[in-house]
Amino acid sequence: MKILSYPLMALLPLIVCGCGPLVRQEQGGISVTLAFDAVVGGIGSGYSQFYNPSGVAVDPRTTGDLLFVADTGNQRVQYLNQAGDYLKQIGRFGVGQGDFNNPYAIAVDFGRYLFVVDKDNNRVQQFDVRGMFVRHYPEAAQTRETLRFP
Repeated sequence: MKILSYPLMALLPLIVCGCGPLVRQEQGGISVTLAFDAVVGGIGSGYSQFYNPSGVAVDPRTTGDLLFVADTGNQRVQYLNQAGDYLKQIGRFGVGQGDFNNPYAIAVDFGRYLFVVDKDNNRVQQFDVRGMFVRHYPEAAQTRETLRFP
């Protein structure tokens, strides 16, 4: 499985101030350049606002047009386009499928799946890129294998 993900610190200026092309990464023959033309977000809980974001990932199939942000303090993942416009969000605070308790890190694989480290629920949740819950790791039936603050 190949995963394309960016550490938050590499993209934080992009989220906060909307500076020009900031990131160019080549992986598996795919080159992604991110360029936001406008200021994106700010502190808050509204659309395109963030409270303690801690992870960012780019869908490699869209050549950087779809950005996922783990908005930790708001217990959600926000979807943004390359212009920084809000598209949708998934998640809320809780312990159920698709709920989060501090979504901390995020990655997208080339097989069209989004993986979110749900830190304080001790699991990694898998979604399709449309935001539909697929499963979480470890599975509830895996009693001997657990994650502790992944």
